[in-house]
Amino acid sequence: MQQQQRRRLRTLPLDTRTLNMLKDYLVDNQSTRNGNSARVFTLNRHRAWQIVRDCAKRAGLPDLVNPETGRVRGVSPHRLRDAFSVYAMKLNDSGDGLRLLQEHLS
Repeated sequence: MQQQQRRRLRTLPLDTRTLNMLKDYLVDNQSTRNGNSARVFTLNRHRAWQIVRDCAKRAGLPDLVNPETGRVRGVSPHRLRDAFSVYAMKLNDSGDGLRLLQEHLS
């Protein structure tokens, strides 16, 4: 039995400049079209994970160490997401800040 993929629709805040850049990219890259649908990037999950790992290595980001267990782990998309949320909560730990963070991460 083949496992069905869950796909969530996510809404991200974009400034006008970034939105225009994405529109131009889609116009210039017709190869991203598949029938009636268009994809911004033709990446799968594994390739995205590799890109994050390689960028972290080039940026000189160290491996992450769990302070409780001492376990060393490499940088990953999920760990970057966790770090973002911790940093965001340190900047704004109000109820409004938490709700906004939940919306961005869902």
